[in-house]
Amino acid sequence: MIAKRMLLTLYLFNIALAAHAADISAEAGMAEVRALGRINGEALACSYPEAAARIKLLVIRNAPKSRRYGDAFEAVTREAYLEKIKQGKDACPEVGKLTSQVDELVARLQAAVPPEMAQQNATPPALQRVGDEEQPDVGIIPRYMLMDTKGQAVTQDDFPGKFQLIAFGYTFCPDICPTTLAEMSIIMKQLGKLSDRLQPIFVTVDPERDTPEKLSQYTAFFHPRIMGLTGSPELVRHVADNFKVRYEKHTEPGTPPDKYTVDHSAGMYLLGTDGRYLGKFSYGTPPTEAADRIRVLMNRELK
Repeated sequence: MIAKRMLLTLYLFNIALAAHAADISAEAGMAEVRALGRINGEALACSYPEAAARIKLLVIRNAPKSRRYGDAFEAVTREAYLEKIKQGKDACPEVGKLTSQVDELVARLQAAVPPEMAQQNATPPALQRVGDEEQPDVGIIPRYMLMDTKGQAVTQDDFPGKFQLIAFGYTFCPDICPTTLAEMSIIMKQLGKLSDRLQPIFVTVDPERDTPEKLSQYTAFFHPRIMGLTGSPELVRHVADNFKVRYEKHTEPGTPPDKYTVDHSAGMYLLGTDGRYLGKFSYGTPPTEAADRIRVLMNRELK
Protein backbone atom coordinates (compact mmCIF):
# COMPACT_ATOMS: atom_id res chain seq x y z
CA MET A 1 0.00 0.00 0.00
CA ILE A 2 2.82 2.37 0.90
CA ALA A 3 4.63 1.45 -2.27
CA LYS A 4 1.54 2.27 -4.33
CA ARG A 5 1.20 5.64 -2.61
CA MET A 6 4.86 6.37 -3.29
CA LEU A 7 4.42 5.47 -6.95
CA LEU A 8 1.31 7.65 -7.19
CA THR A 9 3.12 10.55 -5.52
CA LEU A 10 6.07 10.14 -7.89
CA TYR A 11 3.70 9.98 -10.86
CA LEU A 12 1.91 13.18 -9.81
CA PHE A 13 5.26 14.88 -9.18
CA ASN A 14 6.42 14.00 -12.68
CA ILE A 15 3.20 15.39 -14.15
CA ALA A 16 3.63 18.62 -12.21
CA LEU A 17 7.28 18.82 -13.26
CA ALA A 18 6.36 18.32 -16.92
CA ALA A 19 3.65 20.97 -16.69
CA HIS A 20 6.10 23.39 -15.08
CA ALA A 21 8.62 22.71 -17.84
CA ALA A 22 5.93 23.36 -20.45
CA ASP A 23 5.06 26.66 -18.78
CA ILE A 24 8.72 27.67 -18.80
CA SER A 25 9.01 26.65 -22.46
CA ALA A 26 5.90 28.64 -23.33
CA GLU A 27 7.42 31.72 -21.70
CA ALA A 28 10.91 31.25 -23.12
CA GLY A 29 12.15 34.57 -24.39
CA MET A 30 8.82 36.37 -23.88
CA ALA A 31 10.37 39.00 -21.60
CA GLU A 32 13.07 39.68 -24.20
CA VAL A 33 10.52 39.84 -27.03
CA ARG A 34 8.48 42.40 -25.08
CA ALA A 35 11.60 44.43 -24.30
CA LEU A 36 12.54 44.41 -27.98
CA GLY A 37 9.02 45.55 -28.81
CA ARG A 38 9.46 48.51 -26.46
CA ILE A 39 12.73 49.50 -28.13
CA ASN A 40 11.13 48.99 -31.54
CA GLY A 41 8.34 51.41 -30.63
CA GLU A 42 10.85 53.98 -29.43
CA ALA A 43 12.92 53.59 -32.60
CA LEU A 44 9.87 54.17 -34.78
CA ALA A 45 8.75 57.20 -32.78
CA CYS A 46 12.27 58.65 -32.77
CA SER A 47 12.63 58.28 -36.55
CA TYR A 48 15.17 55.45 -36.56
CA PRO A 49 13.60 53.30 -39.32
CA GLU A 50 16.68 51.18 -40.04
CA ALA A 51 17.04 50.33 -36.34
CA ALA A 52 13.35 49.38 -36.19
CA ALA A 53 13.62 47.21 -39.30
CA ARG A 54 16.68 45.45 -37.81
CA ILE A 55 14.84 44.78 -34.55
CA LYS A 56 11.91 43.30 -36.44
CA LEU A 57 14.18 40.96 -38.41
CA LEU A 58 16.05 39.85 -35.28
CA VAL A 59 12.76 38.98 -33.56
CA ILE A 60 11.60 37.03 -36.62
CA ARG A 61 14.85 35.07 -36.71
CA ASN A 62 15.29 34.37 -33.00
CA ALA A 63 11.89 34.33 -31.27
CA PRO A 64 9.55 31.32 -31.22
CA LYS A 65 7.41 31.30 -34.35
CA SER A 66 3.95 31.68 -32.86
CA ARG A 67 1.17 34.22 -33.05
CA ARG A 68 1.38 34.71 -29.29
CA TYR A 69 4.92 36.07 -29.52
CA GLY A 70 4.12 38.14 -32.60
CA ASP A 71 1.07 39.70 -30.98
CA ALA A 72 3.03 40.50 -27.83
CA PHE A 73 5.79 42.17 -29.83
CA GLU A 74 3.33 44.29 -31.86
CA ALA A 75 1.27 45.26 -28.79
CA VAL A 76 4.29 46.49 -26.84
CA THR A 77 5.60 48.25 -29.97
CA ARG A 78 2.35 50.18 -30.26
CA GLU A 79 2.29 51.14 -26.57
CA ALA A 80 5.91 52.31 -26.60
CA TYR A 81 5.42 54.21 -29.85
CA LEU A 82 2.41 56.15 -28.55
CA GLU A 83 4.13 56.87 -25.22
CA LYS A 84 7.29 58.17 -26.89
CA ILE A 85 5.28 60.30 -29.34
CA LYS A 86 3.61 62.00 -26.36
CA GLN A 87 7.01 62.64 -24.75
CA GLY A 88 8.38 64.29 -27.89
CA LYS A 89 11.68 64.07 -29.77
CA ASP A 90 13.62 65.55 -26.85
CA ALA A 91 13.03 62.29 -24.96
CA CYS A 92 14.63 60.19 -27.70
CA PRO A 93 17.83 58.33 -26.78
CA GLU A 94 20.74 58.13 -29.20
CA VAL A 95 20.40 55.39 -31.78
CA GLY A 96 23.69 53.88 -30.61
CA LYS A 97 22.25 53.35 -27.15
CA LEU A 98 19.21 51.60 -28.60
CA THR A 99 21.44 49.39 -30.73
CA SER A 100 23.52 48.25 -27.77
CA GLN A 101 20.34 47.44 -25.82
CA VAL A 102 19.06 45.44 -28.78
CA ASP A 103 22.27 43.41 -29.05
CA GLU A 104 22.14 42.54 -25.35
CA LEU A 105 18.47 41.52 -25.53
CA VAL A 106 18.99 39.39 -28.64
CA ALA A 107 21.83 37.55 -26.91
CA ARG A 108 19.54 36.85 -23.96
CA LEU A 109 16.75 35.80 -26.33
CA GLN A 110 19.04 33.34 -28.09
CA ALA A 111 20.09 31.90 -24.72
CA ALA A 112 16.47 31.57 -23.56
CA VAL A 113 14.97 30.04 -26.67
CA PRO A 114 16.06 26.53 -27.71
CA PRO A 115 17.25 26.44 -31.35
CA GLU A 116 14.43 24.09 -32.32
CA MET A 117 11.84 26.62 -31.11
CA ALA A 118 13.47 29.47 -33.01
CA GLN A 119 13.92 27.42 -36.18
CA GLN A 120 10.44 25.93 -36.26
CA ASN A 121 8.75 27.47 -39.30
CA ALA A 122 11.79 29.76 -39.48
CA THR A 123 11.33 30.33 -43.18
CA PRO A 124 8.62 33.02 -43.24
CA PRO A 125 5.65 32.76 -45.59
CA ALA A 126 7.81 35.19 -47.44
CA LEU A 127 6.82 35.17 -51.03
CA GLN A 128 3.53 34.18 -52.46
CA ARG A 129 5.05 32.91 -55.69
CA VAL A 130 6.74 36.18 -56.62
CA GLY A 131 8.38 35.57 -59.97
CA ASP A 132 6.62 32.29 -60.77
CA GLU A 133 5.46 31.72 -64.28
CA GLU A 134 1.93 31.00 -63.07
CA GLN A 135 -0.38 33.92 -62.41
CA PRO A 136 -0.33 34.08 -58.59
CA ASP A 137 -3.16 35.00 -56.26
CA VAL A 138 -6.06 34.61 -58.64
CA GLY A 139 -8.52 37.47 -58.28
CA ILE A 140 -6.08 40.34 -57.81
CA ILE A 141 -6.51 43.10 -60.37
CA PRO A 142 -3.33 45.21 -60.59
CA ARG A 143 -5.12 48.39 -61.54
CA TYR A 144 -5.39 51.74 -59.78
CA MET A 145 -6.12 55.37 -60.47
CA LEU A 146 -5.27 57.71 -57.61
CA MET A 147 -3.66 61.09 -56.94
CA ASP A 148 -0.10 61.81 -55.88
CA THR A 149 0.73 64.38 -53.21
CA LYS A 150 0.94 67.11 -55.87
CA GLY A 151 -2.59 66.48 -57.08
CA GLN A 152 -1.60 64.65 -60.27
CA ALA A 153 -3.51 61.58 -61.41
CA VAL A 154 -1.40 58.39 -61.29
CA THR A 155 -2.16 54.93 -62.68
CA GLN A 156 -0.26 51.67 -62.95
CA ASP A 157 0.62 52.61 -66.54
CA ASP A 158 2.64 55.70 -65.57
CA PHE A 159 5.89 53.82 -64.89
CA PRO A 160 6.96 52.26 -68.22
CA GLY A 161 9.95 49.97 -67.91
CA LYS A 162 9.81 49.94 -64.10
CA PHE A 163 8.72 47.43 -61.52
CA GLN A 164 6.30 48.72 -58.88
CA LEU A 165 6.36 47.78 -55.18
CA ILE A 166 3.07 48.78 -53.54
CA ALA A 167 2.07 48.86 -49.87
CA PHE A 168 -1.20 49.96 -48.27
CA GLY A 169 -1.41 51.70 -44.89
CA TYR A 170 -1.75 55.06 -43.16
CA THR A 171 0.49 57.64 -41.54
CA PHE A 172 -0.99 57.26 -38.04
CA CYS A 173 -0.09 53.54 -38.03
CA PRO A 174 2.22 52.87 -35.06
CA ASP A 175 3.77 49.56 -36.07
CA ILE A 176 3.10 47.72 -39.35
CA CYS A 177 3.33 50.70 -41.73
CA PRO A 178 6.58 52.24 -40.48
CA THR A 179 8.16 48.79 -40.47
CA THR A 180 6.99 48.16 -44.04
CA LEU A 181 8.26 51.50 -45.33
CA ALA A 182 11.55 51.03 -43.53
CA GLU A 183 11.85 47.68 -45.29
CA MET A 184 11.02 49.36 -48.61
CA SER A 185 13.91 51.73 -47.97
CA ILE A 186 16.25 48.82 -47.26
CA ILE A 187 15.14 47.08 -50.45
CA MET A 188 15.97 50.19 -52.46
CA LYS A 189 19.40 50.35 -50.82
CA GLN A 190 20.05 46.66 -51.39
CA LEU A 191 19.24 46.96 -55.09
CA GLY A 192 21.87 49.65 -55.64
CA LYS A 193 21.78 50.99 -59.20
CA LEU A 194 18.93 48.62 -60.04
CA SER A 195 16.71 50.64 -57.69
CA ASP A 196 16.25 53.10 -60.56
CA ARG A 197 14.06 50.42 -62.12
CA LEU A 198 11.79 50.09 -59.09
CA GLN A 199 9.04 52.53 -58.09
CA PRO A 200 8.01 52.15 -54.42
CA ILE A 201 4.43 53.26 -53.70
CA PHE A 202 2.48 53.79 -50.49
CA VAL A 203 -1.33 53.94 -50.81
CA THR A 204 -3.15 55.44 -47.84
CA VAL A 205 -6.27 53.70 -46.58
CA ASP A 206 -7.04 56.74 -44.42
CA PRO A 207 -7.58 59.54 -46.96
CA GLU A 208 -9.69 61.56 -44.51
CA ARG A 209 -6.72 62.23 -42.21
CA ASP A 210 -3.77 61.65 -44.54
CA THR A 211 -3.60 64.97 -46.32
CA PRO A 212 -1.22 65.26 -49.30
CA GLU A 213 1.20 67.29 -47.18
CA LYS A 214 1.23 64.76 -44.35
CA LEU A 215 1.55 61.86 -46.77
CA SER A 216 4.44 63.53 -48.59
CA GLN A 217 6.37 64.21 -45.39
CA TYR A 218 5.74 60.69 -44.11
CA THR A 219 6.96 58.83 -47.18
CA ALA A 220 9.94 61.15 -47.73
CA PHE A 221 11.20 60.39 -44.25
CA PHE A 222 11.71 56.73 -45.17
CA HIS A 223 12.97 57.22 -48.73
CA PRO A 224 12.74 60.15 -51.18
CA ARG A 225 11.58 57.86 -53.97
CA ILE A 226 8.55 56.41 -52.17
CA MET A 227 5.44 57.90 -53.80
CA GLY A 228 2.40 58.51 -51.62
CA LEU A 229 -0.98 58.04 -53.31
CA THR A 230 -4.41 59.04 -52.10
CA GLY A 231 -7.88 59.79 -53.40
CA SER A 232 -11.49 59.97 -52.37
CA PRO A 233 -12.64 57.28 -49.91
CA GLU A 234 -14.55 55.65 -52.76
CA LEU A 235 -11.52 55.56 -55.08
CA VAL A 236 -9.26 54.19 -52.33
CA ARG A 237 -11.80 51.50 -51.50
CA HIS A 238 -12.03 50.51 -55.16
CA VAL A 239 -8.25 50.16 -55.49
CA ALA A 240 -8.03 48.21 -52.22
CA ASP A 241 -10.69 45.84 -53.49
CA ASN A 242 -8.70 45.32 -56.68
CA PHE A 243 -5.69 44.23 -54.63
CA LYS A 244 -7.78 42.23 -52.15
CA VAL A 245 -6.71 44.57 -49.35
CA ARG A 246 -9.04 44.66 -46.36
CA TYR A 247 -9.21 47.63 -43.99
CA GLU A 248 -11.58 48.83 -41.31
CA LYS A 249 -11.69 51.72 -38.86
CA HIS A 250 -11.76 51.09 -35.12
CA THR A 251 -12.57 53.74 -32.51
CA GLU A 252 -12.14 53.06 -28.80
CA PRO A 253 -15.19 53.86 -26.62
CA GLY A 254 -15.07 57.37 -25.22
CA THR A 255 -12.51 58.70 -27.71
CA PRO A 256 -13.15 61.48 -30.26
CA PRO A 257 -14.37 60.28 -33.68
CA ASP A 258 -11.13 61.31 -35.39
CA LYS A 259 -8.95 59.34 -32.94
CA TYR A 260 -9.29 55.95 -34.57
CA THR A 261 -7.01 53.20 -35.79
CA VAL A 262 -7.29 51.30 -39.04
CA ASP A 263 -6.88 47.55 -39.17
CA HIS A 264 -5.59 46.66 -42.62
CA SER A 265 -3.90 43.98 -44.67
CA ALA A 266 -0.11 44.04 -44.63
CA GLY A 267 2.54 43.15 -47.16
CA MET A 268 3.99 44.52 -50.40
CA TYR A 269 2.66 43.85 -53.90
CA LEU A 270 5.02 43.61 -56.85
CA LEU A 271 4.06 44.59 -60.40
CA GLY A 272 6.24 43.92 -63.43
CA THR A 273 7.39 46.41 -66.05
CA ASP A 274 4.28 45.58 -68.08
CA GLY A 275 2.00 46.21 -65.08
CA ARG A 276 1.38 42.50 -64.57
CA TYR A 277 0.92 41.35 -60.99
CA LEU A 278 3.91 39.18 -60.00
CA GLY A 279 3.07 38.39 -56.39
CA LYS A 280 3.09 39.57 -52.81
CA PHE A 281 5.84 39.79 -50.21
CA SER A 282 4.11 38.88 -46.96
CA TYR A 283 4.59 41.04 -43.88
CA GLY A 284 7.75 39.87 -42.12
CA THR A 285 9.65 38.96 -45.27
CA PRO A 286 13.31 39.93 -44.71
CA PRO A 287 13.94 42.93 -47.00
CA THR A 288 17.23 41.44 -48.16
CA GLU A 289 15.33 38.38 -49.36
CA ALA A 290 12.78 40.54 -51.15
CA ALA A 291 15.55 42.55 -52.79
CA ASP A 292 17.24 39.35 -53.96
CA ARG A 293 14.05 38.11 -55.61
CA ILE A 294 13.42 41.46 -57.29
CA ARG A 295 17.04 41.56 -58.50
CA VAL A 296 16.63 38.14 -60.10
CA LEU A 297 13.53 39.29 -61.95
CA MET A 298 15.23 42.48 -63.10
CA ASN A 299 18.35 40.67 -64.35
CA ARG A 300 16.20 38.07 -66.07
CA GLU A 301 14.42 40.81 -67.99
CA LEU A 302 17.69 42.48 -69.00
CA LYS A 303 18.96 39.30 -70.70
